[in-house]
Amino acid sequence: MTNKRKLYLVVATLLACSNVAQAIECIDGKLVDVKGSVQTQNISSVYQVGLINLGLLDNTTVVYANSGSIAGTVTNQNANSITLTHKIDFNPSGTDSIDTQGDHAILLMPPLKYDSNGSACAFNVVESITNFEGTGFFSGANGYIVATGTVDFCPADVTADQASGAPDNTFDLTGQLCIKNN
Repeated sequence: MTNKRKLYLVVATLLACSNVAQAIECIDGKLVDVKGSVQTQNISSVYQVGLINLGLLDNTTVVYANSGSIAGTVTNQNANSITLTHKIDFNPSGTDSIDTQGDHAILLMPPLKYDSNGSACAFNVVESITNFEGTGFFSGANGYIVATGTVDFCPADVTADQASGAPDNTFDLTGQLCIKNN
């Protein structure tokens, strides 16, 4: 990674986190650290589906660890940012779910790839998630999650990944949540 790309990543991370880096009020709950990963495939230009692995830790004690499905929908996009919603389900019965709104992703420049027409189509990205509602374990939870990773909208890559089952988009998750019911 070049020094210029590292600088862009640091600046974008700081910008994304500046909206969420406030202290989380957790009076009637347990403050836990978020660790995890996400891999999704682009189904269309505005819809992605995939898998999430999530761990919540109280110091070194695992409070929650589970894998589930995630679906993301782009609700707005401009040159350097994307607004999304996500539906996350950790149990097929619909319990332990999270619905997000207004997630803000910053596309970091310079792009990682260009398509055959010369348009930028793959990027490092930093996404902040702060507005969500949960059920089951996540009922009443509040906090923030930062997703740092890459997105690839290049048509040739998306077609090849759909055929092979490989992810188009990958993220590492960090953050803090106040869990109310546990």
